[in-house]
Amino acid sequence: MLSGLSKATSMPLSLNPVSQLFGDHIKNIGGWSSKRRLVVFAVDDYGNVRLDSAEAGRRISAAGVPLTHYMDRLDTLETSSDLESLFEVLDRFRDQAGSPPVFTAYTLTANPDFAELRSGCGDYRFLNLKETFDDASSRQPANYAGTWSLWSEGIARGLIFPQFHGREHYNLEVLRHKLGRKSRDLLINLANDSLVGLTSEDNLPGLHYTRSFAWNADTDFRLQAETLKSGLELFEQLFGFRSLTFAPPALTLHPSLHPVLIEEGVRAIDRNRVENAGGRGMTRNKLGQKTRSNLITLVRNVVFEPTTSPATAVARALQQIQAAFFWNKPAIISSHRVNFCGQIDESNRKQGLEALQSLIQEILARWPDVKFLTAEELTRLILATS
Repeated sequence: MLSGLSKATSMPLSLNPVSQLFGDHIKNIGGWSSKRRLVVFAVDDYGNVRLDSAEAGRRISAAGVPLTHYMDRLDTLETSSDLESLFEVLDRFRDQAGSPPVFTAYTLTANPDFAELRSGCGDYRFLNLKETFDDASSRQPANYAGTWSLWSEGIARGLIFPQFHGREHYNLEVLRHKLGRKSRDLLINLANDSLVGLTSEDNLPGLHYTRSFAWNADTDFRLQAETLKSGLELFEQLFGFRSLTFAPPALTLHPSLHPVLIEEGVRAIDRNRVENAGGRGMTRNKLGQKTRSNLITLVRNVVFEPTTSPATAVARALQQIQAAFFWNKPAIISSHRVNFCGQIDESNRKQGLEALQSLIQEILARWPDVKFLTAEELTRLILATS
């Protein structure tokens, strides 16, 4: 699959870091520590339907919905080629224990049922993740035939490991409001099996359509709680095990919903280093700290986004990994599926995988005693040693 992918070579990588190093170090002060050099790849948005195809993007743009965000233009449900190419890169490497680097794929378990919504059924309906892939395979067999089976293969080979990212990556209050008033931008999207470029609703302040669990003064948290429970139950049905960790879309979740996670078997929540504490002002989060509901906090301390920063993504990630290891912290590398998507633009996938290959090679060259973990394994380690 990757015959055109250039071979990565170990080389000095440097930036002018003075303005960045301070922040790289500050974010690692405090919280759980380990003298072992641990690396977790936390990659968001797997399973999410955003743009259906290049042709869908052209039709949506031509109809007047601007696709200004790079994810609206490039991010698609992962194809068989996306997964095969990713697995090929990951499988090239091993740590000293013989384990490959593994993507903790924060995964959505459902997507809108576009056909039902187009039919004017009057309410929001969804397809679970397997049904989503079945539908995509029936419409685009060249891209999606066998993709769901590849998921199982990747898990069995230790190259990808799903964890919960929400039921949908869409705010249901916003979608239901748009359905009720037959919003033009939503109808254009539904006609093209996509959800991109939607505008905000004036009477739903603070609720962006991609932020599933965003809230304002009028938010019905009962709906969000039901969505969480439903999504986590679907996760177990789809993958055969419960998700131990949860990364909310846009890392946005009201603390009042934390007990729901505990009830459903989640033990760790991925949180921003600094976040809104749900009406109690801003709070600074640290790795391993516990919430009031006894959830372990996971905090990402490395950013790796080659789609938006192709020239510096590897060097910046290495700087941040070095800072993490200096403070005896795991390097939790934050990324997104879009960096490795190639259905819309194959060069985007090639660029992202070349950067990923370079990053892993440099990690192993600089820190040969590194250990690759999933977010679940890191959570179990923190629980066992705290």
